[in-house]
Amino acid sequence: MVPGKPPLSTCNIPIQEIDVRVPAPEDVWVYWQCQRREDVSRVRDMSMGGLFIETPEPKAEGVLAD
Repeated sequence: MVPGKPPLSTCNIPIQEIDVRVPAPEDVWVYWQCQRREDVSRVRDMSMGGLFIETPEPKAEGVLAD
Protein backbone atom coordinates (compact mmCIF):
# COMPACT_ATOMS: atom_id res chain seq x y z
CA MET A 1 0.00 0.00 0.00
CA VAL A 2 1.31 3.40 -0.97
CA PRO A 3 0.37 6.42 1.19
CA GLY A 4 -2.03 8.72 -0.67
CA LYS A 5 -3.07 6.06 -3.19
CA PRO A 6 -6.11 3.78 -2.89
CA PRO A 7 -5.47 0.05 -2.39
CA LEU A 8 -5.34 -2.09 -5.53
CA SER A 9 -8.44 -4.00 -4.47
CA THR A 10 -10.94 -4.00 -1.65
CA CYS A 11 -12.56 -6.90 0.16
CA ASN A 12 -16.16 -6.59 1.32
CA ILE A 13 -16.56 -10.19 2.54
CA PRO A 14 -17.57 -10.42 6.22
CA ILE A 15 -14.83 -12.05 8.33
CA GLN A 16 -17.20 -14.85 9.39
CA GLU A 17 -17.42 -16.03 5.79
CA ILE A 18 -13.66 -16.36 5.33
CA ASP A 19 -12.92 -17.86 8.77
CA VAL A 20 -13.47 -21.44 7.61
CA ARG A 21 -12.34 -24.19 9.98
CA VAL A 22 -10.51 -27.15 8.47
CA PRO A 23 -9.67 -30.45 10.17
CA ALA A 24 -6.02 -30.82 11.17
CA PRO A 25 -4.06 -33.95 10.25
CA GLU A 26 -3.75 -36.39 13.17
CA ASP A 27 -0.03 -35.66 13.58
CA VAL A 28 -0.43 -31.94 14.45
CA TRP A 29 0.29 -31.28 18.14
CA VAL A 30 1.07 -28.12 20.15
CA TYR A 31 2.83 -27.32 23.41
CA TRP A 32 0.86 -24.72 25.40
CA GLN A 33 0.76 -22.90 28.76
CA CYS A 34 -2.29 -21.41 30.47
CA GLN A 35 -2.74 -20.26 34.08
CA ARG A 36 0.30 -22.17 35.46
CA ARG A 37 -0.60 -25.31 33.53
CA GLU A 38 1.35 -26.65 30.56
CA ASP A 39 0.72 -29.61 28.30
CA VAL A 40 1.01 -31.04 24.81
CA SER A 41 -2.30 -31.44 22.98
CA ARG A 42 -3.61 -32.52 19.62
CA VAL A 43 -4.90 -29.84 17.25
CA ARG A 44 -8.42 -30.81 16.08
CA ASP A 45 -9.09 -28.04 13.58
CA MET A 46 -7.76 -24.65 12.56
CA SER A 47 -8.67 -21.48 10.72
CA MET A 48 -7.24 -18.05 10.01
CA GLY A 49 -8.78 -16.98 13.35
CA GLY A 50 -7.22 -19.69 15.53
CA LEU A 51 -7.21 -23.37 16.33
CA PHE A 52 -9.03 -25.85 18.52
CA ILE A 53 -6.88 -28.03 20.77
CA GLU A 54 -8.08 -31.12 22.59
CA THR A 55 -7.35 -31.13 26.35
CA PRO A 56 -8.31 -33.52 29.17
CA GLU A 57 -9.53 -30.57 31.30
CA PRO A 58 -11.00 -27.86 29.06
CA LYS A 59 -10.67 -24.20 30.01
CA ALA A 60 -13.60 -21.81 29.79
CA GLU A 61 -14.37 -20.46 26.34
CA GLY A 62 -12.36 -17.34 25.60
CA VAL A 63 -9.49 -18.04 28.03
CA LEU A 64 -6.20 -17.25 26.26
CA ALA A 65 -3.22 -19.56 26.37
CA ASP A 66 0.27 -18.07 26.78
